[in-house]
Amino acid sequence: MKQLDFTNRISTITCPTLIICGKKDKANLRSAHYFCQNMKNASLTIMEHTGHAVNEEAPKALAEALDEFWENSI
Repeated sequence: MKQLDFTNRISTITCPTLIICGKKDKANLRSAHYFCQNMKNASLTIMEHTGHAVNEEAPKALAEALDEFWENSI
């Protein structure tokens, strides 16, 4: 995964996109910010008190973030 390079294609994504990353996810936090800054309609949600496995560590908070994104994207 470390060798993947999407930088030349990120700007072509124009649909509403929610990027979710755990605040303790040291491996992906920087990339999450990069994606959000370089995708036209992206928003970033940083999940407090979680690492890489947000769905396991904070399922209720994740569901709330997804619901809010969905409601605002319609």
